[in-house]
Amino acid sequence: MVESLQASPSSPVTLGVPVTLTAVTKNNVAGTTASPSTSRLRITVPDGVTVLQDIPYAVQQLNGLASQTDSATFSAGPYTGVYTIQDCADDSNVVQESNEGNNCQSLNVNVACQPTVGQPCACNECGCGGTIGCDGVCYGQKPTPCKPDLIVNSIILTPSTPSAGQQVTLSATIRNEGPRAVASSSNARVHFTAPPGVIIDDIIYTINPLPAYGTQFDQAVLTAGPAGTYTIQICTDDSNVIDEVNEFNNCNSLTVNVQ
Repeated sequence: MVESLQASPSSPVTLGVPVTLTAVTKNNVAGTTASPSTSRLRITVPDGVTVLQDIPYAVQQLNGLASQTDSATFSAGPYTGVYTIQDCADDSNVVQESNEGNNCQSLNVNVACQPTVGQPCACNECGCGGTIGCDGVCYGQKPTPCKPDLIVNSIILTPSTPSAGQQVTLSATIRNEGPRAVASSSNARVHFTAPPGVIIDDIIYTINPLPAYGTQFDQAVLTAGPAGTYTIQICTDDSNVIDEVNEFNNCNSLTVNVQ
């Protein structure tokens, strides 16, 4: 079994700093002898899939309650984030054991980037602030998240309480509430729902690029259906192609009573 697994220095570790891993392998059953075997140390990068290093090492014969200590060093990086370190005793499963389920032990090492003193981030439309880290990324507080934020600012139906078969005008205003412009076009979707909750129409239309705090106004002429209660829902960025401050405020709805 792997009795212990430790990293020095422990988390968080600065990018590029050497990290020493120390593992203790133990025969945990008194009065027995474990034949020589191979242990394996794996270091996985923050994506949780890619193995950065795969280190097999020999474990000598261990009598009951005896242990062996081994160490290995790796350079923290090349990415920031959480690395997973796993050590498994008897990796090839050649030793017959009383418990085959306790051969592995894991720990996480958080690799962070310390700011580089004296190198401020460039100013942008969201303001100034922050410091460039050793990985080239801007760290530090900004006045706001520097992203756009599309919302359906208003939905208006004229007349507001139409009669069955009457022509009505649907007006909608899309607004970019964020401090950064929307650079590309996106789609908005209009759902018309009739009682008892059946979608009777589904309209997609284009939202043009919008500057920070800019708006787009659209109208459509429709014909009111049979008498009943209807719901009109409009969702901007329906395909979720725009990276926004808030991805959960894209929809607005209006209830309409047709007489």
